[in-house]
Amino acid sequence: MLVASAALPAAVLSAWMLRRARGAGLPGCGAGSPCDAVMQSRWSRWGPAPVTLPGTLVYLLAFSAAVIATATTSQTCLITEAGLVALAPLIAGAALWFMALQGLVIRRFCIYCTATHLLGVTLAGLVLTDKQTLQAAGVLLIPIWLLALPSIIGLAALIGGQVFLKPKQYAVTLARPVQEPPTLSLPAPVRAPAAFTGAALPQARKPADGTISLLSGQIVLPADAGPILGLAPASRTLVFLFDYTCDVCHHLHDLLTELIARHPGDLAVMLLPVPSDPTCNPLITKRWTVHAGACAYARLALWVWLRDPGKFPEFDHWLCRNETPPPLPEAIVRAGQLVDLDGLDPRIADSDLEPIIRLGVDTLTKSGSEKTPVLLLSNAKLDGRPENMAELWRVIKDQLT
Repeated sequence: MLVASAALPAAVLSAWMLRRARGAGLPGCGAGSPCDAVMQSRWSRWGPAPVTLPGTLVYLLAFSAAVIATATTSQTCLITEAGLVALAPLIAGAALWFMALQGLVIRRFCIYCTATHLLGVTLAGLVLTDKQTLQAAGVLLIPIWLLALPSIIGLAALIGGQVFLKPKQYAVTLARPVQEPPTLSLPAPVRAPAAFTGAALPQARKPADGTISLLSGQIVLPADAGPILGLAPASRTLVFLFDYTCDVCHHLHDLLTELIARHPGDLAVMLLPVPSDPTCNPLITKRWTVHAGACAYARLALWVWLRDPGKFPEFDHWLCRNETPPPLPEAIVRAGQLVDLDGLDPRIADSDLEPIIRLGVDTLTKSGSEKTPVLLLSNAKLDGRPENMAELWRVIKDQLT
């Protein structure tokens, strides 16, 4: 019964996590959490399928076999015990594989995933150290290596599929037009940006008049609401909702920057920071270490833009050049080298900067998305992480009017 006691909670946890793959939230897995980072990574899927689906089936099979083996004393018992021996290497190997991915690749740990994997290792250990269960294979005259062969093949298929079958990690949602689109505006006046002075790649556009219509008119933003990379007109301007402490956001930021450089005059992107930090974002209810300083980075970048839009692309690129931003003290020094900080402490709310951040938060809410990154287009939105520039360009080229 010890094996069944480990298999059942593992199956329940795996099935519960399967709800997450279908869009249902789990406690502690909100935006910005380590759990969310793990479950939204490419390693949470095998091709198009969530790995929790076969995981649930395997644990249910192990639970059923353990119950049958305990309840019977016939030939059926021997067969089910041999089946447990066959499943154990697969369960242990998969659990160790996913724990290694969390620690070495994703560098985040999901409490639900980790608990499931520890139960899996425990289950496999109980099976492979139980003499009676191992003797079942001898009674059936089946070599242990032959029983383990399906597990070895299954584990190779799991790892190979995850390495070579890259799942789609983004979703495109088409928007329905509205008759009277609301215009989101800055909640309070902000200091007008200084004159455009720089020549950086990609170039920052001068503050513009007019509006930017997104999601078939569901969202309308002032054309000067935030920093814009690229020199395209408002009708060809997208809006990128992101967080400077989000590694997936950095990946999409790099793709957008390269697209702007390759299509000068055809594409521009407004950058609206949405920090995953409850200090300035009421949508976030808990502080996560990985997003420490998110509000401060956003304030620094917006301050550089307000003081000198021509210096913004350089600072923005510097913040996003790696998966994680530079340490905050380095960022403060770097910003001070580009513009006069005028006593700004980015760790403290600023009356000129908070309205822009709130606009980004309000825009995310209005878009119907729960977390960054989000790319808002004229008639659609993109949530998630396109693998490369070709995928991203396929999504947005038809949206440019």
